[in-house]
Amino acid sequence: MLGTMKDTSELKADFEAGRPVHFSRKTPISDRTIPAQIIVESAQVSKKIEIKNAVIEGQLNLKNSDIPSEIILLHCHLQDGADFSCSILQRNLTLSFCEFAQKANFQSMTCKYDLRITGAKFDCTNINFKNIHVAGNFLARKANFRGKAAFDDAKLGPDVEFGSALFKSVSFNSVRIQGDGHFTNAVFEHETDFSGTKTEGDLDFQGTRFTDPQTSSYFDVLKVGGDLSFAGAAFTGDTSLDGIQVHGAASFENTKFLRGDANFDDAKIDGDLTFENAQIDGKARFVGLIIGGGGIFRGAQFNSDTKTRFDLSHFKGGLFSQGIKFSGEVDFRGVQIDLDARFCGAMFHGGVSFEASKFTGLAEFRSGRWADTLYPGPLFKQGLSLKHTSFEHDAHYDDAVFVGKADFRDTIFRIVYFSDSGKVQSATSSELQFQGEVDLRGCIYKAVVANWRFLVPRNQTSVAYNRQPYTQLEKFFSGSGETELADEVYLERRKAERQWKWVKKRHVAWFIDLLYFLLLRYGVRPLQLLILSTLLLMLGTMFFSQPYTVSAKEKTQTAPTKLGACDALEFSIHQFLPVDIPLGEQWVPSSEGIHSKPGISIRPNTFAGLVLRLPGWILVPLGIASFTRLLRGAGTAKMGGE
Repeated sequence: MLGTMKDTSELKADFEAGRPVHFSRKTPISDRTIPAQIIVESAQVSKKIEIKNAVIEGQLNLKNSDIPSEIILLHCHLQDGADFSCSILQRNLTLSFCEFAQKANFQSMTCKYDLRITGAKFDCTNINFKNIHVAGNFLARKANFRGKAAFDDAKLGPDVEFGSALFKSVSFNSVRIQGDGHFTNAVFEHETDFSGTKTEGDLDFQGTRFTDPQTSSYFDVLKVGGDLSFAGAAFTGDTSLDGIQVHGAASFENTKFLRGDANFDDAKIDGDLTFENAQIDGKARFVGLIIGGGGIFRGAQFNSDTKTRFDLSHFKGGLFSQGIKFSGEVDFRGVQIDLDARFCGAMFHGGVSFEASKFTGLAEFRSGRWADTLYPGPLFKQGLSLKHTSFEHDAHYDDAVFVGKADFRDTIFRIVYFSDSGKVQSATSSELQFQGEVDLRGCIYKAVVANWRFLVPRNQTSVAYNRQPYTQLEKFFSGSGETELADEVYLERRKAERQWKWVKKRHVAWFIDLLYFLLLRYGVRPLQLLILSTLLLMLGTMFFSQPYTVSAKEKTQTAPTKLGACDALEFSIHQFLPVDIPLGEQWVPSSEGIHSKPGISIRPNTFAGLVLRLPGWILVPLGIASFTRLLRGAGTAKMGGE
């Protein structure tokens, strides 16, 4: 370690011989100041120049030079900076812990081995590494770039290390990294641009911080040959990762997007995309994602009141969103989710749309457990739309809560599960599963597990009537052998039709429908027919129990003056039924009038025709038709379009 300054000739001799020149930091600056020109001249003839704790006086200008020497500057202060632009370094270049004032120009420099600027401090306004080519490792851990740094079009690798580095403003636009890139725990204070950067290996931004809320961070069209990680990173301003391509996995676990927007449109990830426990305070866009693995969003928080968009995305390995929270609307229109989709414990405070989406695996919108956490059923506060969505596997909404409208128009389910009681039980209370309107028009399913009464409109004055949801339910219950439930659905449908006719002011049709209900109960187990038939038979029995009401059918026989009650009943039944039976067949109604009251004469054959035969021809076929369910089609025309 040198304590005093050597003269110029001694320094040149040391440099040319490859001897290191080290100074103590306690040595006065004047005694450890080296003219930059000596280094420039010696670099052409020496194999190695090594200097430590020196002050380089003047600009270290090696511009356009072919430098055979290995240059090692440690803890040196370059008063006027350095210019290596367009130079060719045949060996390693080490500038670790050096301080660059005035100028730092490495544009178009070629370094055939390693470039090391670990701990270097760049105090100059412009720091130029554009189009630099480093064939070996680029090591810049804890480097401090206080000016505007540009690495555009640089070619670096195989290993690039900027861990814990500090950037005031930096551009890595279109950089090529031939191996891995490491920016762990780095700090980016202002503008940051990694657009078009490409790495053949992993790219790691774990724990990085982007601190300026007024500037944006750009990673558009970033291409990563391995894994991409922003785990634990924090973005304060807007962030754009549109069109990124990652051949491995991409992790944003515990990443925070504070106040700014985050854009991931058209990103393509061959592995998993992980946003577990991430926080996004601004607007978030994930339009057109293609995820080869799973989309993992467990515990992610989307805190903006604006719409979050995932539309037209494809999750080939499933979507796992247990405990996710959306403060605003969320758009999943046109999404395709292969394998499982899990939204256990999801909180949708705004409206959510899965319109025209496709679920090829199990869809779980119910409570569930992951690791040691038990998630409740999802909450849809402002409505859910599944219009034109298809589910190729089971869809579970067992204990989901729909506060707003639940729109299942033209949805295709295989088997769909809702609460079988119509209510959802929480830890302390229960509440209705469907608290708003339910729209099942055009919805098709092979099977449904639910309390069907909660699936049909409860207020026909505000909801446009459509027959299909009822007939679909009736068809399912009939096919399942639950004919009583099918009958209940049918009766509810006819009631809804009658109410809708009144709303549409079709009063004549409403009145006819009401009569149909009162007289025949729409053909479903019409007890009215049995009661009316019984009353008519009782009346016939009473009438034909009177004297002289019957005559013998054959002239050779003599009719009794008065039939007994049993015979009168048998005769009434014979007259009532539209087919011949042996009961009472030996008599016919008398054609002579009888006086039931003073001044009133009734012919028995007239009484039998009006009170028994004619009603019998009407009521008996109706009873048979109701038993065989033929009366179901006797209602009004289909009203599905109203």
